[in-house]
Amino acid sequence: MRGYVRACAIVALLAAAPYAHAEQPASAPPAATENEDDPSKFFWFNKSDTPVDVARTDISYCLAQVSSVRAMQRPDSYSGGLIGALVSGIINGITEGVESRRMRDAGMRKCMGLYGYARFQVPEPQWNEMMRASDALDRLAVYATGPVPVTERLDP
Repeated sequence: MRGYVRACAIVALLAAAPYAHAEQPASAPPAATENEDDPSKFFWFNKSDTPVDVARTDISYCLAQVSSVRAMQRPDSYSGGLIGALVSGIINGITEGVESRRMRDAGMRKCMGLYGYARFQVPEPQWNEMMRASDALDRLAVYATGPVPVTERLDP
């Protein structure tokens, strides 16, 4: 069995070798650097003419709507035995977390957009500070009703 797995791994590596040094097409977007903020991840909403208590209610409602959103679990065949099951479980766990976050973010964009809020990019340190605070809902409501941010406005 081990010889078969090694042989499959070698064949896969050899098959991918010609493509390892292939040049990227000229139309490919530049790769993001580690320190660059990801606008699809670090954002929040703003509607400056809204009272704070209304914004808090809107945010609470939308958060409640998306709180149960989860990515669909992928079925596993566990054909690789115990090691295959372990690797598959780790990879699926990571991808499910990322997909669930993206689905929740999409739900928040749709829900808050229905209430007329615009979406703005937030620098990662500020986003982390807002989201991890003990009074996060209040901070998010204040940001949502404050002056229009100077950061980039993102499409819904």
